[in-house]
Amino acid sequence: KKVVSWREECKKCEKIKQPLPRPPNRVEFLPIEWYDKVRSPSHALVSSLTAVTLDSIPALRSIANDVIFDVLMYLTPDYCEAILQCVTTQIIELFSTFQRIYPSFIEGG
Repeated sequence: KKVVSWREECKKCEKIKQPLPRPPNRVEFLPIEWYDKVRSPSHALVSSLTAVTLDSIPALRSIANDVIFDVLMYLTPDYCEAILQCVTTQIIELFSTFQRIYPSFIEGG
């Protein structure tokens, strides 16, 4: 609601050529996507988990397999490093973009 009313105020200010009001405080969630960049459907562990997956409750089994696979991957030094590198790189890129869009964020923090 605050963002909608802020946009309306901005339009009014633009029409009468006054400075725009400060945007409302809000939380912005920025996605970090590592899953598809690190995982490979041809990985032997994916094949093994698929082979032992029961047909009952397929959606729940799929989620459980994904979680198990992610944990096992993270415990493997090579995949752990790849995941951390992928996530770290994306965080740095997103923060740099965020700083360009909101240069006064740290100052007004």
